Amino acid sequence: MRDIGNMRVVGQCRLGDKDVRVEVPVRLGEEFPFMVIRVEGYGDNESMDGCGSPLVLEVAGGRLRAVIWRDINSVGDPMVVDLEGAREKMRKDE
Repeated sequence: MRDIGNMRVVGQCRLGDKDVRVEVPVRLGEEFPFMVIRVEGYGDNESMDGCGSPLVLEVAGGRLRAVIWRDINSVGDPMVVDLEGAREKMRKDE
């Protein structure tokens, strides 16, 4: 995989009576024909720990799709989300 960059997804949650900041390290990479999104501590069933990815972006049949493996213990089919409806040119004028 060719590394593209590292970043952190930052969020906040309530733990008891305190607001807690949560940071999750993310590494972006290119592994033809996919854009791989590796999240520390997350993976897929067929990859070794630290090497897998629960989410990739791909172009299939000319359409951008997100492919998501929701359960590391499942070998079954991933969830595939066609993103063509999210194209900016699809926005309807009000």
